Amino acid sequence: MDPVRLWIIDGDHWPRAYIAAELSERGYETTGFESVREAIVRLFVAPAERPLVILIDLHEQMADEKALTALAGQEIPIVAIAEATQPAGEGMGGRQWAEVLKRPLTIGAAADAVERVVRRVSGAASGVPRR
Repeated sequence: MDPVRLWIIDGDHWPRAYIAAELSERGYETTGFESVREAIVRLFVAPAERPLVILIDLHEQMADEKALTALAGQEIPIVAIAEATQPAGEGMGGRQWAEVLKRPLTIGAAADAVERVVRRVSGAASGVPRR
């Protein structure tokens, strides 16, 4: 069985790399993107690489409202990382996120949230290991 594909969108290289490494250690296939626009291009250029879940750090991505709207329209569950002072709905475009995580958070907490969403989306019969 192929590993579950996850995408990580974060403008900062190292947080993206650390979270990708953690999820890879848990058995997931990860692809990182610096921006929402890069992820959208990949969706259209390589639709076979569509992820089951996306983790996005909203810190640098909220300014690109059109790209976020386009990504949300793809019906892929998105786990969002928001600023600690940002209320759950404020400035988030009124989107329905699969989960919203607040800073500060650990890499493990982000990976755990992604796994919860993967389980909800794929169901227990998918073969996704429970941690």
